[in-house]
Amino acid sequence: PTRREYLDLTRDVAELNLRVVSLRELRVDAETDGVNWTVKIVAASLPGNTTIGLNGTLSTAAESPIFAGQVTIASKQLDRLSALWRKPQPGDPLLDTTGSLTADVALSGDRFALSSGKLTVGALTQPFDLEI
Repeated sequence: PTRREYLDLTRDVAELNLRVVSLRELRVDAETDGVNWTVKIVAASLPGNTTIGLNGTLSTAAESPIFAGQVTIASKQLDRLSALWRKPQPGDPLLDTTGSLTADVALSGDRFALSSGKLTVGALTQPFDLEI
């Protein structure tokens, strides 16, 4: 019989700099049974009073890693979050606008998919699916 190793991993990091963006208050809580990883939560903060979260299961199929879970992004100030990628303009329509994105996420081999997604900007909500 094979012996399974069990590991519970919890880490809190004040700030993780990824060159173009810094994740603040990063928290990772995951455990493994020696075969699969259960990601209870990966959470962090971004500008604009924005939180991001990810949970799910990391496993293997045909000796390739696969991940299936859920992702959430919620921002109370989209204008401040968007300033990470673009220069703010006068009269910015995102000024003090809230927004969120929730979806099931799947990553395997060369496939990335967001399904049963919901994108909300202010009072507008749009369902979506995406596969690359």
